[in-house]
Amino acid sequence: MNLFSIFRNLVSIPSVSGRETEIKKHICSFFFSLGYKKDEDEKGNMLFYLSRNEKKLCLSAHLDTVPLAEKVNLIETDEFFMTDRRCALGADDKAAVAAFMKAAEKKEEHVIFLFTVGEEKALEGARMMGRNLLKSFDIALIIASDASGKCGDIIQSAPGKTQMDIRFRGKSAHAGFEIEKGDNAVLMLSRFVIRAENGRQADGSTVNCAIIDGGKSTNIVPDCAHLALEIRSLDENMLSFHEKRLINLALKINTDAEVDVFHHYRPYFINEDSREIRFIRMANADAQLIPTLGGSDVNIFRAMGYRAVNMTTGYENAHSENERMSKTELEKLYEITALLADTFQSHQDFF
Repeated sequence: MNLFSIFRNLVSIPSVSGRETEIKKHICSFFFSLGYKKDEDEKGNMLFYLSRNEKKLCLSAHLDTVPLAEKVNLIETDEFFMTDRRCALGADDKAAVAAFMKAAEKKEEHVIFLFTVGEEKALEGARMMGRNLLKSFDIALIIASDASGKCGDIIQSAPGKTQMDIRFRGKSAHAGFEIEKGDNAVLMLSRFVIRAENGRQADGSTVNCAIIDGGKSTNIVPDCAHLALEIRSLDENMLSFHEKRLINLALKINTDAEVDVFHHYRPYFINEDSREIRFIRMANADAQLIPTLGGSDVNIFRAMGYRAVNMTTGYENAHSENERMSKTELEKLYEITALLADTFQSHQDFF
């Protein structure tokens, strides 16, 4: 099937995180028609394979999109796939899905295909993946393609992410008759945000105070206010430092504050002389090593103990109305994918 046609079909199917049913049916129909078998875990992550023997190269992409790509109004030029700028395109990560589907037509037993769900929700699908989904295969390397930038570069480092939900507890009172008896939780939250040093930190980490709610009526002093924030860092120690700093700040402002911490994923750094990077450069000598402050399923795969690499996909302006995918980059993505598969077949003893 033509690569561009595969991509057009994919972006026409809504697949917002948590609502991937239709695109999963489409993917299954495609792979089953080629004779592939499927394993699926309770979360809905799917793995397609021809056999369970010999070492495997696992190609991984996620099926879900951000809500802005729920209904894609596709526009094509000679050079690009894009939208009418009222929606996102969903090339994150359907460009990789398309390239992998095209590669699957070669029916190479040493290549398996993993499609995850819920990646756009803090890597939910990979984080909650059934551990048996991958265990029955001898997986030498997992390659994901889920990052912006010209196609084929290697994400050498990626951040960890921690989410914090903080509830400030005050005391309600009538805002007119006895406002002095109240203890305003919204005011506590405001003091926290001002002192939290929101934004990029001196060490390169980021703190983003993102969601706020509180209060019930203007005539009542609010007794509860809620804030959700995230911390990202390439350094696990700094991730922990900012977490502790913000917990202490919340409790200093309000000793009754309730703080829930969610460690979504850990940071990673891949040495340039690692086996996985040396292998990729066998197939693509021009691959550059770049950092990112975006997470991917690779954060989870590496934490699970697998050799895993995320590569740039070629899409631009992901998650926005200006998202677009170069047709040349999409073709290059497939070509690199096919070259990686061929290189793996001839160098399985490398792993």
